[in-house]
Amino acid sequence: MDARCADPAECLYFLTSRPWADCTMCEGSGWASDDVDPMQIFCDYCEGSGLNEYAVDQITPDQISTRAKERHAAYVAALRTRIASTPKRGLPRSACPGCGSDRFPLWTRVPVDGLKILTHDGDVICPGDPVFGGLTGPQSLPGVESAGVAA
Repeated sequence: MDARCADPAECLYFLTSRPWADCTMCEGSGWASDDVDPMQIFCDYCEGSGLNEYAVDQITPDQISTRAKERHAAYVAALRTRIASTPKRGLPRSACPGCGSDRFPLWTRVPVDGLKILTHDGDVICPGDPVFGGLTGPQSLPGVESAGVAA
C-alpha cells in the first residue's frame, strides 16, 4: 500500500467517497488471468486489489459481495490506522471553510491569476468559494448559451 498511496488522507477520501465492488476482470481475486503475460502476477485492471470503483448510480449495496465489502473495510481500516499514527502536518483538516462540508479534508487554496481560489482537492473549485465558487454551480454563465445536448 505504501508504494501506491503517497497521502493516506487522500486515499481514504478516495476509498470512502464512492462505492467499491469486485473487480470485473479478475472477479475480485486480484490475480492476473492465465491468458495474459505469464510474467504478470497481479490483475492489471485493479492493480491486485480485487476492487473496482463505481459511480453511486452504477451499483447498489446489495450487488456488492460480502468478500468485496470485507476487503474494502480492511483497506479503509488500514488507512485510518496510518492516518491516526502519522504526524498531523495540517491534514486531515477540518470542514471546508467555503461550503462547510467535512467530506473534503484536502481542501486548499490555489493561486490563479493573483486570486486565491478555494478548492476541495487542488482542482475542484468549492461552490462556496467567495471569489469564484458562485460561478461553478449548475447555472449557465452570463452571456453563454447552452449547447443543448439531445437525450
